[in-house]
Amino acid sequence: MTAMMAYNLISRWSGALGVCAIVAIIRPAHAEPRAVVELFTSQGCSSCPPADKIIGELAKDPSVIALSMPIDYWDYLGWKDTLADSRFTARQKAYSRARGDRGVYTPQVVVNGAAHVIGSDREKIEGAIDTTRKGDGVMSVPVSMTVSGKQINVYNIGIGGQTYSSLWNPNSIITANSNPAQYWVVPKPFAAPTQYTKFYANINQTGVGPAIVPDLVVIMDNGGNDTYCMDGLAMHALINLIRHVPHNDSFGPTDVCLQTDLLCVIPARTSGAAGGVMLPDALTRPWFHEWSAGLIRTTARSQNYGCYDMLPMITRACYGFDPTRRALRQVPSVTLTPTPSKPASLAYQCRDFSGWFQFPADNDAAAWAQMQQLDIQISLNPGNRVMLRLGPNGNLWLGQSALGYTVPTVCTVNAGSNTITLGPSVDYQVIYNTRGNWAQVWLTSNTGVFTPNMVGKCMIAPTGDQAGPTYLMQRNYIRQVMDINNALIFERTFANQTIDSKNMTLTIGGQRFIPMDGNSMTDIVIFYPNGTIFNTQVAYNGYTSASQATMVDVAPQSLTGQTVPVFLGRMGIKWFDTGITPNIASNTGTYEIDINRGNMMLGYHPSSVLIPMTIDRPIEKFGQEFNPVFYTQGTQQIICSNLWVDDVMPFAASCTAWEMRGIGDTYWTYAQGGVGGHTGSRIRVEVIDPLLAFQNLSTG
Repeated sequence: MTAMMAYNLISRWSGALGVCAIVAIIRPAHAEPRAVVELFTSQGCSSCPPADKIIGELAKDPSVIALSMPIDYWDYLGWKDTLADSRFTARQKAYSRARGDRGVYTPQVVVNGAAHVIGSDREKIEGAIDTTRKGDGVMSVPVSMTVSGKQINVYNIGIGGQTYSSLWNPNSIITANSNPAQYWVVPKPFAAPTQYTKFYANINQTGVGPAIVPDLVVIMDNGGNDTYCMDGLAMHALINLIRHVPHNDSFGPTDVCLQTDLLCVIPARTSGAAGGVMLPDALTRPWFHEWSAGLIRTTARSQNYGCYDMLPMITRACYGFDPTRRALRQVPSVTLTPTPSKPASLAYQCRDFSGWFQFPADNDAAAWAQMQQLDIQISLNPGNRVMLRLGPNGNLWLGQSALGYTVPTVCTVNAGSNTITLGPSVDYQVIYNTRGNWAQVWLTSNTGVFTPNMVGKCMIAPTGDQAGPTYLMQRNYIRQVMDINNALIFERTFANQTIDSKNMTLTIGGQRFIPMDGNSMTDIVIFYPNGTIFNTQVAYNGYTSASQATMVDVAPQSLTGQTVPVFLGRMGIKWFDTGITPNIASNTGTYEIDINRGNMMLGYHPSSVLIPMTIDRPIEKFGQEFNPVFYTQGTQQIICSNLWVDDVMPFAASCTAWEMRGIGDTYWTYAQGGVGGHTGSRIRVEVIDPLLAFQNLSTG
């Protein structure tokens, strides 16, 4: 992987204004507005004509800005609304998310962006206007904008062969003899051996002249370094470190752009200078590059970072396959019976899936009381899950984790305080071993450490990036105890290297903090005994010790040395109330869950027909194919029907040797995208040229 700050001097406007076109009925000029009334309507909605008439009447009122916004989510019923616009649908759903409810319907009127009522009820519309006008600043939106020139300082400090973990590692040092010191396009010579991380705040490490704060940092991942051992928390630690750099010119925070790639198409083995290449590991190696690329891509999307998503272009050019485009097929229904000790898996490998799910019981409340919580694993990473549970208010609550785990932990927090203290764990002094890309730790001394009751426990171990003799501490979770000297962990060890016979301390027990949490702003979820779910994060630089941290938010309730479930990791979607109220008395309904690339959708119907998709959210997930796995905290049958999965497509080279040939050599050559090779290479045409075409950063 490479962190890159491209060397250039360009000009960019200091501000940008987004404009969305809408179907609007404009009020006369100079009238004092008392309300903005937005009607979400549809030609396919039989209840909408009265609402359409009311919005027309309101449009005649000079004090009302009346807007008609036809949505498109009823088009599938057969009549395609000729005025519908998907942007109006997105706007209506955005209002629903902002309110924290499931209020997406037609005809719906939203008044002053705050209250929603049935669009055909004139009395309630007028009442909502009066109510929202009393709120401070509802109709007052002072706007000021200054347009000025800005010189953007972007420097190339490529760090080849690094991982997210090493780029964040505070122990990573650059000396005068390091390759970066020779090849970086930055002011030289460096005044002294310098930490990598200092360059994100100041490119000028010469000790002479003013600091140069980068305005843009592009983090380039070539896929061959992080792969299976990608440390997702380190990615967020690096991003937060970059974005928390002070900008004295008021142009911060630093912009971040991520990138995906596929290393395996760059090395080309030839048979002498005469030509011809073969793609190395064509049927295997791309898979584990896609693993890290998936998390990078979905994180950039969910967090609104830029992303050079090169991996799909490369796989399309070289293998005729695009991992971001799906080919779903229907598969037979199946009934699963997961238990707390034995999860159940679908037999189909896929990247995405969709299905209907029913829980046989007297009613939905009985089913959820039995399951307590339903988790669905959505990648090969066991901590990458969609999680559902019935909240204390009787509604369905949803969360989505990218990585991490929930462990019963002794916890102390005070209501109104943002300090959290975790209970004790046990330290074991051992000599241990592990391998890069390997989800196993084994001991060569002090035998007798691992016991069966450690399954599911947190294990802090030095399995992270190495800088000199130091390994970063990482949070692992024990998945299986093979014997007293061997344990499997949920994720592969983050160090992409072999660790042999290191005398270190393993800490095993409840959740513990690690120093990286202070930069990664690790998510914390506390499940209170009364059903309250408290979502928060470790505050930036809020790491105090393995047992204590400062939280972003204050605790809603106190806990004094109580053992409660505590999640530490990365939440793609923080737990929230979906507003869906399942049947609690009569019968069980049907749930629909769609995992589609970087999105998930959730719907519910009291029976098994016409399931409205009320939840649509971006998620964060790893790439590569996987078997969906269902976890419950109690035994419960799950009937899976109307199942659709995307086929796993084997890779096969789609380019001829001539199209793919690089520089002739008897050894490995690095013909990057046709550069230095045949000018007609499909990689060059489909990957390199499009990438270079979008390098004009001055456009936005």
